[in-house]
Amino acid sequence: MRNWIWILAVVWGVLSSPFVVGIFAMSGFFPGVFALAVGAGPAVAIWWTQKKARESWEREFTEFAKVAPRFIHAEDLSGIALDPVAKVVYLGSDRLTKAYPFEDVREWDARHEKAGEIVGAGNLISATNALGANMRASRNAAANTGLFLRVRDTDAAEWRISMKRKKDRDRWFEILTQAIREGRALV
Repeated sequence: MRNWIWILAVVWGVLSSPFVVGIFAMSGFFPGVFALAVGAGPAVAIWWTQKKARESWEREFTEFAKVAPRFIHAEDLSGIALDPVAKVVYLGSDRLTKAYPFEDVREWDARHEKAGEIVGAGNLISATNALGANMRASRNAAANTGLFLRVRDTDAAEWRISMKRKKDRDRWFEILTQAIREGRALV
């Protein structure tokens, strides 16, 4: 599903190039509005499709976990849910969803990584290279931020649950500590 979105984006990107948009804009108001819609269309379509996919995944994960809403977190196609009565942790990603008893959870860690910044040397080429490097560093930092759990599973030994907010990471670290390590009953 993702491949056709990117192909559509490339086609729309070519159609919305400055040359093509300029030709339409010089022709009058309505062709200019059409050219603007052609240029903005792919961005809106990609955003809408990804939003709907995330919402659908979150609904499916919530139905799979079937726990109190207080003990569930889903963000960016990853999720964690905890059932303190059954002593089960539900973990999910965009490719896999599994349930583990508390005994199979080995360790957890809340991490946050901040990307560095590269500044271009003043010309367009170095600025473009710096932009690409900064985008890559931001993407890598986001991939290394979240709640990480190691479980007793040969197929999926480590799970990353996306948690952009520090408050969420701290809350879930404490929930796991109280429920699993200390064996306290969470109400």
